[in-house]
Amino acid sequence: MKYFIIAFTFLLEAALTGCASSTSSENECSKTSYPEANTSEYVLPFPVGKTYKLKQSNCGSFTHTGKLAFAYDFFMDEGEMVTASRGGEVVFIFNDGPDGPGDHSNANFIVIKHDDNTIGRYRHLKQDGILLQLGDVVATGQEIALSGNSGVPSGIGTLHFDVMKPNNDNSYNQTIPFTFKNSDPPGPTATGLDEGVSYTALSY
Repeated sequence: MKYFIIAFTFLLEAALTGCASSTSSENECSKTSYPEANTSEYVLPFPVGKTYKLKQSNCGSFTHTGKLAFAYDFFMDEGEMVTASRGGEVVFIFNDGPDGPGDHSNANFIVIKHDDNTIGRYRHLKQDGILLQLGDVVATGQEIALSGNSGVPSGIGTLHFDVMKPNNDNSYNQTIPFTFKNSDPPGPTATGLDEGVSYTALSY
């Protein structure tokens, strides 16, 4: 029953991902206080030593608005390794979306629940590219999936990552601000990390 409720929540949210309202998104970031990076529980969602350019930051003008304001998109070619930004339990997997240009609702993704009940979502993964199964417990930095372009209208290889906190009814639909403790250059800036900047994952 636990996984059924979680699955329904994330499938509904997946359908709405590309439809977030842009109202006051810039104001949302301007009044945000980000956690200190050096005490963060999160690392960049790719292996140490790898470098990727940020496609869209927090409060972006395209899809990172409203309840999805605090999300990151990295340019990432299909088949690159994706790693866990934070350890936890795999609570949802969608692995059947076709590769190539498509609607956001077709994005393959994996959801990992952390020990404080927040969840991390990794989206636009390669079809059949998820390396874990429901219920698996993963460590920070562990290999979890291959990147892709499923559910990306432009077809450009992309990794979307965000963190959500639970609502009072234990559903999830609100992203929260967070920082990466191993990014070079370091963050946060006014919008977390900066669009168009290439970030390298440092040892931690």
